[in-house]
Amino acid sequence: MKYFLASLIAVMMLFPVFASEKEKTLDKKDTRQIKVYGDWEAFMLGIDTPEKAALIKMHYKRMPKIALVGSSGLKASELSGRLKNNSRIKYIVGSEKTCKSMHDVYQISELLLVAEKLFCPVEIQVYHVNGISKLAEAFDQAGKSADIVITYHSFWHNVEPLLKSVAANPDTLYIAPYGEVGPKYFTGRAFQGHGRHPDGSGLRNLITTIPLARNGRGKLLKVLQRDRRDSQTINFIAPSSYASTPGTTCPSVGVTAAVAAWIVSSAGNENITAEEIISLMKENVSLPEERMLNLVNFNRACVNTLKQDIATLSQPDKNNIVRLEAVGVIDLWKIYQGMSRQGAFD
Repeated sequence: MKYFLASLIAVMMLFPVFASEKEKTLDKKDTRQIKVYGDWEAFMLGIDTPEKAALIKMHYKRMPKIALVGSSGLKASELSGRLKNNSRIKYIVGSEKTCKSMHDVYQISELLLVAEKLFCPVEIQVYHVNGISKLAEAFDQAGKSADIVITYHSFWHNVEPLLKSVAANPDTLYIAPYGEVGPKYFTGRAFQGHGRHPDGSGLRNLITTIPLARNGRGKLLKVLQRDRRDSQTINFIAPSSYASTPGTTCPSVGVTAAVAAWIVSSAGNENITAEEIISLMKENVSLPEERMLNLVNFNRACVNTLKQDIATLSQPDKNNIVRLEAVGVIDLWKIYQGMSRQGAFD
């Protein structure tokens, strides 16, 4: 009994005290906002009580492998404090010495923080390469080794070899950020422009994601229709406290990958496919109204903004393209319930 109470208290410390009605306003000077990365995301993903957190923790079966492919590299020493519960970083191509920038370090940091809050240790496999030909080989190798492949880059030239590698591994889930920043020409020339589309076209195992940003006042990014041939769409919305604005798309990849990793781990099935993971995430989204209203940095106006943006993106635009596939924000608690109904847990 003492052990149970101690564990319960420890779990309760992960989550915020709900704000009063008076506190449900936007106030930049208010210091009571949830500022710890990971806690905010878990709360917004629906793991908003100690009881839910305890249930989520119970179903860890195996360590998911997440491959990071790109040209920035990763400095593992900067992430040593984030490697909790036996999470680890493994270099497949490149090394810590080849790290060129801190960009991917920041993104993997949030992924690890969210994975920790979801009680899901992960193995990050690093593929740091240069050149499209080597990138294509890395995407293929990663797809054959890992459960999930992520990249934080928007590739805009000669992407056909990359797409062939993704297509060669249809059961592996590939995740990329929506490419809001980039050349003005149409995204049919971009890697993400060939990903999964709501109408069934594109590479079904390549998804894009955008953030519900902590400081975004409920606003989602404005889709950049560079011209009538713009082909890029959005598959998922993930809550990210690291995202400083709606257009800070990269951090949402880490949160989406952490949720997908939890699904992989809890299913325990080495053969779980990208389509199965995507279906669970797509079928279990929500408009997190109550959770938003119980955080100081959101209010009713923010909720209404989110609802309107989702409604707009899920309807055909002026070019008759539906830009959003999952009509809502990823909801891990609903995913848990869906897997439970399917008999995924013993």
